[in-house]
Amino acid sequence: MDNLLDDIYEKVLCYEKEMQKAEKRLELEVEKLLYPYKDIWNEDDIGTIRELIYAFQVKAIKEGIRQGMKLGIDLLRG
Repeated sequence: MDNLLDDIYEKVLCYEKEMQKAEKRLELEVEKLLYPYKDIWNEDDIGTIRELIYAFQVKAIKEGIRQGMKLGIDLLRG
């Protein structure tokens, strides 16, 4: 089931316009958050933190989809 939900995310949802808009907003927010540290941390450290934030985002979206689908199935079962 989890593989199916991951496939739905990776092959369908991540290409939706709303998902792409949300990703763009996240990119802007991440850049705003990291900007004050550009003179303190080197570019490798900032890149690592940026990658972690994006990984958290993908994990959170996938988990939200998984939980939403499971809840929907449970509600349909009664």
